Amino acid sequence: IISEISAMMLLTVKNVNHITKYLDTAQTFEFTFIIMDFVKGTKLKNLMPSNSLSVLKQLTEGIKSIHDAGLLHRDIKPDNVLITKDNQVSICDFGFSSPVFGIPLDNEYIKHILKHPSSGTSLYMDPEFYMTDDYQMVHPHSDMYSLGTTLIRVTVGLNLSGHPNYMGMKSRAQMVKAYTTYKPR
Repeated sequence: IISEISAMMLLTVKNVNHITKYLDTAQTFEFTFIIMDFVKGTKLKNLMPSNSLSVLKQLTEGIKSIHDAGLLHRDIKPDNVLITKDNQVSICDFGFSSPVFGIPLDNEYIKHILKHPSSGTSLYMDPEFYMTDDYQMVHPHSDMYSLGTTLIRVTVGLNLSGHPNYMGMKSRAQMVKAYTTYKPR
């Protein structure tokens, strides 16, 4: 949660558009809570926006702004994009975010965050993530790949988790096999 708080604070201070803004934290003896803007609306996955082009533009601008601030989101998916009633985009959930450049590869925590199977949502991760042990392959293009799969899911309604080549896959080996053996119809 500390990395998520740091990411949200940085993005809020830099006034990045189209993100859910960080306000404060609260702590009990056992838990730390993030207090952020309340976004009245729904998750992107729950609707087909009436103005898809505007939503796409805002989402793309938001991701670019996150990258310009020096971070990767690393978990772009329909669940992490909120849409207000007036079709305004707010990107949320920065729990897997990491720096764009200067990742200290000797740091075991960063290696764990970058490569741990639960670091993001496998069906929205780029193939390079699964096909290499080079931690530097996590790149802004990774968020763009996730954006593309998110848009396919929302605009076309294709849910890759229901595709026979992807069903039930969670391991890196399974995803590499699916990416390298899939034959389009």
